[in-house]
Amino acid sequence: MQKHSRARHVKISLKEGEKVATLCIEDNGRGFNADEESKGNGLINMNTRATKNNGSFKIV
Repeated sequence: MQKHSRARHVKISLKEGEKVATLCIEDNGRGFNADEESKGNGLINMNTRATKNNGSFKIV
């Protein structure tokens, strides 16, 4: 994460429910506009991996 976002702090949490587990990753990096088209494959690959494992991927 630090490589692209220049984050100095990262918070990772995992919440486990009866049927759903939620992994949340937050950092204090420089951010980006999720509505703009990305030039790289990183976000696309994360979404593909989540979908292949019956999950979902969301940027907030």
